[in-house]
Amino acid sequence: TRPVDEKTGRAKGAITVDEVRRAGKFFSQTSGTGNWRIVIIDPADDLNRNAANAILKILEEPPKRSLFLVLTHAPGKLLPTIRSRCLPLKLKPLSDEALRNALGNLGLASEASDTVVSVADGSVSEALKLINYGGLDIKAAFDSILAKGQGGRAEMHKLADVLAGKDSETIYDFFVEMAGAHVVSAAREAALAGDIVRAERMARLSSQLAEKLTVAEAYNLDRKQAILSLLDDLRAAAA
Repeated sequence: TRPVDEKTGRAKGAITVDEVRRAGKFFSQTSGTGNWRIVIIDPADDLNRNAANAILKILEEPPKRSLFLVLTHAPGKLLPTIRSRCLPLKLKPLSDEALRNALGNLGLASEASDTVVSVADGSVSEALKLINYGGLDIKAAFDSILAKGQGGRAEMHKLADVLAGKDSETIYDFFVEMAGAHVVSAAREAALAGDIVRAERMARLSSQLAEKLTVAEAYNLDRKQAILSLLDDLRAAAA
């Protein structure tokens, strides 16, 4: 995964070649039990060029009894040489019943409310963020801010403080994904309603927000200000 920057305590913008070298060192050690050794690349979309080339070298001549799980949200963006050495396995969202069963097996059956199941959209990890990391409160605050239009400035600062606080990586990532999904959904609804102008505007906003957040992470800009700017853009689009 993306390593943590020791100076800022935040995840870096990409999986670096040093992380791949760690995997190489892992394989150079003898397995005490003789079992399979597994490396998970999560996600491979975050590999920078040097890291991708280093992974490719390992995949070309994989160690014995080794398994690589190369997770990706956009397979087409991976190096063709990496794709050619992997077997594709498409994962789909769980049904509501399967998600409830999964949460029940984790001892969270009583927490699997209709709201959690609906917002989690078939993802166990998203459900855990909603239940254990305050995701439901984050979503409620987000919806309230958008509903108030130009009001709710105090709520915006409160939400930004939480998302930019210490040890907030998990809930920040949840918020970013939720905000992105909100814009994509708005663009889709506008297109289906025949409002092509709004659909195009929301689609453009989706790209702009993603670029802003990427730049903020890459240059280690103030996260609170990045969140406030994102919320301002969303409120303006809603208006």
